Amino acid sequence: MLRKKSYVARLKELMSSDRVYFIYCLENVENKLRQVGVVNPRSYVLYYGIDNTRFAFQPNVEQSTFRFIHVSNLQEKNGLKYSLMAFKVFIKDKVNIASEFVVVGGSGDALNEMKAIAQQLEIASYDIFLGQLSAEDVANEL
Repeated sequence: MLRKKSYVARLKELMSSDRVYFIYCLENVENKLRQVGVVNPRSYVLYYGIDNTRFAFQPNVEQSTFRFIHVSNLQEKNGLKYSLMAFKVFIKDKVNIASEFVVVGGSGDALNEMKAIAQQLEIASYDIFLGQLSAEDVANEL
């Protein structure tokens, strides 16, 4: 959308209002808007109360299995279905790499639906559905 001049122009118009506050859920979104000149001094990134430093990258951890980890509440907009589809492509191309797909979050019908999709994609044997976990347990999985 940021390639469309009319869309960017409309965003700039919205941002110019002193009654508009933009709240981003990702710093990356704010940075991409800045790159195309869409700036609002009344904007900020809201991380939904999650301390992102808990999930710091640890490059020295050695694992024999390549782990894909998807953390969300399993709402459709969070794209787990597409992550599962991408994982299928990965394992097809990387046959000799031990892999697993770990899903953290969700329960009930949403979780059962994702398990069914994994079955349909014939990747259920690679999948580990952990359900809802505390932030500390999520950090341990990473």
